[in-house]
Amino acid sequence: MPRSTTKKTSDLNPHEESTGTHMSEQERKRLRNRLSQQAFRRRQAERIRELSSRVNVDQRSDSERIEALQRENRHLRTQLVEVQTKMSRLLATLQGLNDSVSKTLDVTATNDNENCGSSDDSEETPAKPSNQNHRQSLHASSLSGAYAPMELEPFDTSMLNFDPPLTVPSATGKNATLQKPYLTAMAATQESSMMLRKDWALSNSPFSDHIQLLQRLLKNKLRASGFAPEGQPSMQGIYQPVLMVLSMFNSMTRPDVMAWYAKTRFYHIIELTAWQLYPSAATFQKLHQRYRPTETQMKHPHPRVIDWIPFPSIRDRLIQRHAANPHIDQIFCDAVTGYVVETIMSDLILGAPQITVYIRVTDLITAMSPTADDGLDEVPVTLPAPDITTLFSSPPYARAAFKQLNMDRGASYYKIDPAFYAKYPELFDQSNDLTAIGIPLRPKSQKVLTYPKPLDASTVETYRSFIDFSLDAANTISSSSSSTTAANARILSSSDVSVGIFWWGWGILYRNPRKRDTVFSLLLILPWSSLQSYSYLLSRMPSQFPAPEAAARYSFLDDYSEGAHPALLKAILSSNTSQEVGYGGDTYCALARQRIRRHLGREDVGVFFVPSGTSANAISIAACLRPHEAVIAASSGHIVTRETGAVEASGHKIINVAPLDGKLTPQSIQRAMDDNWHFPHMAKPRLVYISNATEIGTIYTRAELAAIKQVCEQNQLILFLDGARIGTALASKANDMTLRDVLELTDIFWIGGTKNGALLGEAVVVKDARLATEYEFYVKQHGSLLAKSRIMGAQFAELFKDDLYFDLARQANLCAETLSSGVAAAGFSVYAVTETNQVFAVLPVGLIKALQEHFTFYVWEKRGDDEAVVRLLTTWATEMTEVEKFVRLVHGWNK
Repeated sequence: MPRSTTKKTSDLNPHEESTGTHMSEQERKRLRNRLSQQAFRRRQAERIRELSSRVNVDQRSDSERIEALQRENRHLRTQLVEVQTKMSRLLATLQGLNDSVSKTLDVTATNDNENCGSSDDSEETPAKPSNQNHRQSLHASSLSGAYAPMELEPFDTSMLNFDPPLTVPSATGKNATLQKPYLTAMAATQESSMMLRKDWALSNSPFSDHIQLLQRLLKNKLRASGFAPEGQPSMQGIYQPVLMVLSMFNSMTRPDVMAWYAKTRFYHIIELTAWQLYPSAATFQKLHQRYRPTETQMKHPHPRVIDWIPFPSIRDRLIQRHAANPHIDQIFCDAVTGYVVETIMSDLILGAPQITVYIRVTDLITAMSPTADDGLDEVPVTLPAPDITTLFSSPPYARAAFKQLNMDRGASYYKIDPAFYAKYPELFDQSNDLTAIGIPLRPKSQKVLTYPKPLDASTVETYRSFIDFSLDAANTISSSSSSTTAANARILSSSDVSVGIFWWGWGILYRNPRKRDTVFSLLLILPWSSLQSYSYLLSRMPSQFPAPEAAARYSFLDDYSEGAHPALLKAILSSNTSQEVGYGGDTYCALARQRIRRHLGREDVGVFFVPSGTSANAISIAACLRPHEAVIAASSGHIVTRETGAVEASGHKIINVAPLDGKLTPQSIQRAMDDNWHFPHMAKPRLVYISNATEIGTIYTRAELAAIKQVCEQNQLILFLDGARIGTALASKANDMTLRDVLELTDIFWIGGTKNGALLGEAVVVKDARLATEYEFYVKQHGSLLAKSRIMGAQFAELFKDDLYFDLARQANLCAETLSSGVAAAGFSVYAVTETNQVFAVLPVGLIKALQEHFTFYVWEKRGDDEAVVRLLTTWATEMTEVEKFVRLVHGWNK
């Protein structure tokens, strides 16, 4: 063998390969021989490995060979998933590069035109085919199930060239140029409507036409009804009419979308519409961060449907590039259909790898049964699902995934499907992090939401009639109910019939208990479409109809002064007609446990019902501790200041720790451990007590709770959470946890019912299996095992039937937020940030005395001689009119 063939390929000069004309014939021959011999050696080595592998395989059993093949398949599948993920990221990067290049080409072309004066059409066309070819390649390479390509026809503005004298304030440069087609088109349609004597204008966006017409009709009707924005600092009175109108609009024009709104609880559009009708500090403050208008939105006219998209960068680019597009409604529907939530695949699918995936909101809503009563009668299931097919074909699994992914918690959890950018690459913004990453989980077929048809005279008349009738009826009923006293929450009795009648502003609740199969009937006055959302807001409680001798002061004193929510009263009355096993063994307690466990996502936890918060705390601590063990608690904690030493009475010392914003910290817990070390001469710290929300209304974040859990585990401490106000904590806008997170990060906690719509009752959740088997003995020993526990079971079954528990908490928080913002707007400070239903305001003593003539509340602590901190507590049944009255008195003091 010639010695030259033993050299490595890397010894060759790369330049020689590209300059073969400078190589001699002998050198070229040597190169060919060298490459041929290398190829031969590779084939020979591969053949030897293959034969060796066959020998090894023949020596193994069938089961071993199958196991090896399965391992290889799993390895290959994992590699494929990683490759697909990288391709998806590469695709997004290419889209961003294309966008940047397109901008550069546009700027370059503009500069060339300015320098050259004018150019031929042939000089401008090359950039356009380049962009179009790129879009076609994106469609070809996009993932399966992406949006079907839609050709966007250019809007020919020459046919509408009326050249009206319209300008856009503060719009200059390229953005001003981009607005010309839209302004020209709008001017043309307005002139056409005037010539045809129509009181509405048709634009390139039928969706926006409906929105603008409804807003105009509602605002005119409110003005005619005497609605004065300046007289309502909180603007709370506008939200119910807006809700009614939007519900009617979607029900009439997009019935398929109502399921989407009902299940996602997507209330942000109500707040956005209210702000568009009456822009003010109060309505702007309620806007979700993602819906607050950008500078581009404020400067440039655009179809109003663009404002409904919760991604600011997409809104801006739509205004700049598609404001005059005749297919703008389709783009909007594609965007909404593309809302996704990221998760880990193994959390949803059994045996799946731990990789990031994303799933569309609409896919799970479609998979949830449209006919079942929200799955209330279904057998509860626990994720992960057996496979992807089951996830999208089984309503229980789809519903469980929907809840677990927080798809009913609003826009904060949503991102956009990368497939949306495959169809509209010009909308991609690589600077934001709202594009989903990972691989898509999707069913075989996907649904795209619809948009309304263009306005016609019949639809306009229907809108006008509905708004006129509904608001007139609401005003009439409201005025008549204020003068009605005969039916104010009293029970009418006779010898042959007993009838319960309650008059609540919008209807009558009736029941004849002589008939065992009869339950409450709510006879509604207004159309159901205007009442089905926030129905609990429209029911009034007996406390709002005081007896003649009662004081006429409204209470912000506490959150247990109200009675029970009407749905819970109905549930209690329903349980009254059957015989049940006592002491928590009844069917109602069993159903309540089942529904609570469904919200917790686990079936192996104990759930026990006790009548009060003090009993929940005292029993739980007694069950967890031995006599020589102590509790670490904040000095402001409820067990320290409000329970008459119930914990100490059971023989357990409480180690007080100074709180930070009402909360314990890992550092304060560790200091308490370090200070109490002299065993056996000191009580041994064994349990950490916290409450969420705290006694001053602040809440723990998931990170804070996880840090406390970590220090507890390091010191072998039990973490116990008082959940008297856990509803308002988890419903807070500042919250980032669910009940599942609380279960994961604590050892034992309880869910408060008394302060959130129930007559009485708390549900203690015990995670430890050994403690769960013994806990009921402690409940009995403390005199809290009710023989008729059905009273509590029926209420909790109703509270967790759907999402009523958190709906009530959200309403309480909303009232507190309105109070807090009103006090702040008047120039007064708050003692602690308002995160839940408690407001701690620092007010002058003179103002406090003036307020006490109309309201009752706690004076929490004095601040010198001139000021004091007052605590204002709101509930699920707090009247917003009373909140507004309180705010008006604060604003009007000393004026």
